[in-house]
Amino acid sequence: MSRMFYRNRVFLEERLAESREEGFDSLHLPGGTSLNGTHSAFIFAYFWDFLLQEKFLLVLPYKSDYWKLEIPIITNVKESPAKTAVREFREETGINLLQKNIRLFHIVTCKSITDGEKGAMHTKYFFHYTKYLTLKQIPNEYYEALGEISCPILIKSSLLKDYLYAGHYAAIKR
Repeated sequence: MSRMFYRNRVFLEERLAESREEGFDSLHLPGGTSLNGTHSAFIFAYFWDFLLQEKFLLVLPYKSDYWKLEIPIITNVKESPAKTAVREFREETGINLLQKNIRLFHIVTCKSITDGEKGAMHTKYFFHYTKYLTLKQIPNEYYEALGEISCPILIKSSLLKDYLYAGHYAAIKR
């Protein structure tokens, strides 16, 4: 069995301990901010393993400190939430998804946490990929090492509650 598949808590905890040493502190869905900074979009994408007869969610280790330090570059280029989701998913996992295969299932509008009450409104879009991923879709370079953009991790669906970023888990439960 590939080390990509995390079927139990102990195995996943070992993997997360390794990623914490590299500066990653949580797991999140592939996705991010639109080119003009007006919204963010995330994709829930699953892998069905026929041998194991189990469903796994594709997630990424996340460096919150890296993003806190990042200076956002806002452009005038606008894109739809669906295009944002597909672009960000490709950038973070190396996997190309067809826009026609993603379905919007949840929208959240909130204020920026860092700016408090004066914060700008921000809309988050959550999409579901309507097909199962295959291992052939994940490029080889994303299997091996954690870097600034980290390799995808496939975790058993029943483990989501304990390890997925809380805001993303709340979206999937709605």
